[in-house]
Amino acid sequence: MVVEDELAIQPPDRPLRLAVDVGDADEAANVFTEDCVYDVDVGRMAGRDAVRKMVRGRAAPVDGGQCAHQIGPALVELRGPSVPSQPGYSRVYLQTARGLTSTA
Repeated sequence: MVVEDELAIQPPDRPLRLAVDVGDADEAANVFTEDCVYDVDVGRMAGRDAVRKMVRGRAAPVDGGQCAHQIGPALVELRGPSVPSQPGYSRVYLQTARGLTSTA
């Protein structure tokens, strides 16, 4: 795989991170298909409604849009002809009443 191929695959999750950072549940959900499965540290979500609920709920590191995702390089893997997986690392910075915190 060449760099151009990797860059062409990577961008779809960027709008998700930005939408979560500002608390836009609908925009975050629209990154996915209706039958999506999104499996991350805050839980496994099936479908767009579950993604919306995560962004709007306590499970999301969002406090009035006061967070920022910092994402490292992700490895795109194909687990079948049409089953992509994108493991990677992230850190979330959250501004709270007690100050700035970070989770990895």
